[in-house]
Amino acid sequence: MDCQTNRGDEQLKSAVRADLERLLSLVKRDVEQRVRAREALKRLVQAWDRGDQDYLSRFLAGSTSRPLLETYRDAEVSLERLRLALARGADLAQEELEKQLANYCSAKGLRLEGRSGSFQVDTLLDVTLNLKKRAAKVGIQPLQSLDWSKIEAALDSERERLWGRPSDAAAIRDRLVAAYETVAALHPNPTRWVRLTDVYQEMKRRAEKEVPGWKKTRLRLNAYYRDEFCVDLSRLWSAQIAGPLDGQQIEFSAIRDPRLSFQIPLPDGTAASVGFMRPRQT
Repeated sequence: MDCQTNRGDEQLKSAVRADLERLLSLVKRDVEQRVRAREALKRLVQAWDRGDQDYLSRFLAGSTSRPLLETYRDAEVSLERLRLALARGADLAQEELEKQLANYCSAKGLRLEGRSGSFQVDTLLDVTLNLKKRAAKVGIQPLQSLDWSKIEAALDSERERLWGRPSDAAAIRDRLVAAYETVAALHPNPTRWVRLTDVYQEMKRRAEKEVPGWKKTRLRLNAYYRDEFCVDLSRLWSAQIAGPLDGQQIEFSAIRDPRLSFQIPLPDGTAASVGFMRPRQT
């Protein structure tokens, strides 16, 4: 009988010990979770105080808020209010960015078209402002920020990429004719018209051979971008309007398929939509 009693006492002591260890583990886990929630909340408050919209958006969209929500149910109400404040702030930020873009274009005499975060500067330079992702894209430059100073710097460098290249209209005409002759030989046509998209692809292939180091240039994915081709066509068009160039003149024509069309900025600020070309017969 005493042996059974002693055995029962030992089992009870063992069970109590196991229960206490389990409670200790639960309390330890709870304390650790509350510490994580406190640290997450401290970083959130600091981000709010310094107006860090990027961090606040990432906090709400990611897993960073999980410790706070798992520990304090009331936190959901506060975070929902934060979402509302960010949404209202995003509308104001969108308006401010668009105003800054409009002022930039006005100060430099640039044509600005578009709305709702998608714009074209001087017909060719695409500018996208994505408030949801807190990101922008200017031409070929992706920006993981909506900081206006970075957007402005990208606008300046992209305009330099497009319009800062050599502008010899006769040299542009000669490269265009050389590519035209290659394409025309592959696709004979009694009207002598060839598609500009085929000419562009031929000129891009030639540029890749003529400038073998183009891949080392930061951000470049090919040697001759479509918008650079459009700028060259614009320069040639403007030169031909100003006065006949020595040698062949180039004429252009529209194309029905808008996917094959090229937008060419004209001297009067408008743009021509073209898709065919041929040397003018003399």
